[in-house]
Amino acid sequence: MGPEDPSVQIGAHLGSGLAQRVRLSEESIRLLTAAGAAGGIAAAFNAPIAGVLFAAEILLGEFATAPITAMVLATVSATLATQVLLGPYPAFLVPAYSFRHPLELPFYLLLGVLAAGVAILYIRLLYGMRLAVERLPLPPWLRTPAGGLVLGLLGLLAPQVLGVGYDSIQTILEGQPHNPILVLEWMFLKLVLTPLSLAVGFVGGVFAPALFLGAMLGYAYGATLGSLFPAWVADPSAYAMVAMAALLAGAIHAPFTATLLLFEMTRDYRIILPLMAAVGLSALISERLQPGSLYTEALRQRGLRLARGRDVDVLESLRVEEAMNPDVVRATQTLPAQAALEILLQRRRRTLIVETPEGTLWGITTLRDLEMALTAGRGGEPVGQICQRPVITIFPDEPVSEAVRRMSEWNIGQVPVVSREDPQRVIGIVRREEVVRAYDLALTRKRR
Repeated sequence: MGPEDPSVQIGAHLGSGLAQRVRLSEESIRLLTAAGAAGGIAAAFNAPIAGVLFAAEILLGEFATAPITAMVLATVSATLATQVLLGPYPAFLVPAYSFRHPLELPFYLLLGVLAAGVAILYIRLLYGMRLAVERLPLPPWLRTPAGGLVLGLLGLLAPQVLGVGYDSIQTILEGQPHNPILVLEWMFLKLVLTPLSLAVGFVGGVFAPALFLGAMLGYAYGATLGSLFPAWVADPSAYAMVAMAALLAGAIHAPFTATLLLFEMTRDYRIILPLMAAVGLSALISERLQPGSLYTEALRQRGLRLARGRDVDVLESLRVEEAMNPDVVRATQTLPAQAALEILLQRRRRTLIVETPEGTLWGITTLRDLEMALTAGRGGEPVGQICQRPVITIFPDEPVSEAVRRMSEWNIGQVPVVSREDPQRVIGIVRREEVVRAYDLALTRKRR
C-alpha cells in the first residue's frame, strides 16, 4: 500500500473541518477540502504542481482562479514543510533517457493501450475483491489476520511486492538488469495483493501501487522490445517511466496529474513527448471502458455522479429497488382481453404484466391498449396476442435516473423491474408516480 491516500484524506478532512468549524459557506468548504487534498499529494510526493492538478481534475473538475489560488498556497506550504523535514530531493533519481527515433512512438502508444488494460483490471479488482472477501465464510475479526498470513507467505517468495515499492521502482529506473518474466510476476502479485490488502482491512493508498504496476509493466515491455529491435528502442527503464504515468492516468482518469506528477517526481523532461502520448491514450481508453476511476467507482456504485465537485443528478443516488412499487398486476397470456381490462378497472391500475403459465415475463399492456382492442372487436383474443413485446425492463440495483432515461427514450410511462438473477421474473414496476416520489426522497436525503 502507499502513503498518499491517507495524506490526501487527512488534508481534505483538515480543510473541511476547519471550514465547517468557522461556519463558512458550502462553496468555501469545497474549496478548503480540495486545498487540503492538494497539500496531501504535494507532501506525499514532493510535487506541488501535481497536487494542484490532482485536486482540480479529480475533486473540483474545474480550473477557476479562486480554487487554483487556494490550492497553490496549500501545496507550496506542504511542499516547503516536506523539503525542510526530508530534503528537496525528487521521489526517484533517474539517469538520462532519450527518445531515440520517431518510429519508436507507435511502441509507446501500444504501451499506453496495455497500461489502460492493466489500469481497468486494477480498478475492478479493487472493488471486486472487497465483495469477494465479504462472501467468505469467515467472521470479520478473522479476515485481517487471515489476509496477513497470505500476504506474509507470498512476501517470503517475492518481498519486492510488499510495502510502497519505491525501492523496486528505483532499481528499475536506474536500469539495473531484471528478468522480464520475473518482473511481470511481481506486477501480477501486486495487482492482486493490493486489492486483497484493502479488502481484508489493511489501510493505505492505491496511488503508489499503480506506479509500481506501471514500472513493472513498462520494464518488461521495453526489455522485450529491446531484444527484438535493439537499434530502435530506448532503454527498458524509459518505457518503465512512461508506463508509470500511463497506468496512473488510466487508473485515476487524470492525464494532466499523471504527466506532471511523473515530471516532478523524476525532474526529467527528455521523454515528455512519448509520455504524453501514452498517458492520453491510456486515459481515453480507460474512461470509455471503465466509467469509474480508483476514486469515483465507489461513488458511482452508490449512484453518485459528480461534476465540478457536485452531485449533478439527485436521482443517481437512489436505487430502483427503493422507488419501485412491488404491487404488480399480472395476468397469464391466455386470458381474454376483456377479462384483462376488467382486472385493471377493479384494481384501479393502468398497467398489466403479461406472463406465461410458468410465471415468466411475456409482455406488457396498458388500459388504453385494452380499450382500443375492445373497440376493434378483439375483446375475446388472448391478451398475449395484444400486449407489447419485447418489454423494456430494469434491474433493482440500477439508479432511478436510468429508469427515467429509458422511459424518455422509448416514450413509455412505466418500466417493469426484473430480478438480476432471473431477468424473466418481474418483482416490481417503476411508473412516473414512483419517479416523483423518488425525487422528493432524494432531495430530502440531499438536504439531510
